[in-house]
Amino acid sequence: MSLVQWIAPISVSNTPQGHMREIVNRKSFHSISVQMICDANCLITNLEVMWPGSVHDSRAFRANRIYQRLSLGEFSGVLLGDKGYACETFLLTHATTVPMSE
Repeated sequence: MSLVQWIAPISVSNTPQGHMREIVNRKSFHSISVQMICDANCLITNLEVMWPGSVHDSRAFRANRIYQRLSLGEFSGVLLGDKGYACETFLLTHATTVPMSE
């Protein structure tokens, strides 16, 4: 399975009044986070579109029911995620490159 998260830019005119700051992401534009999990056949198994752009990817994932079920060992296998997520027994992230000393 693979965990994909991206931010979807939204129009300011569609922003609910009183929530303008919540949807401004770290890149300073208005957005809503979209989190998707797909299997090895690229079939979407989980899709969540509910978090304002100011919410960090890993926080949104930890609040997802799938995270809780993975933590309890209800699924076998692992998810692949980017560096925006903490490495877990069920979630692998890429290793950072460390320069080799000569």
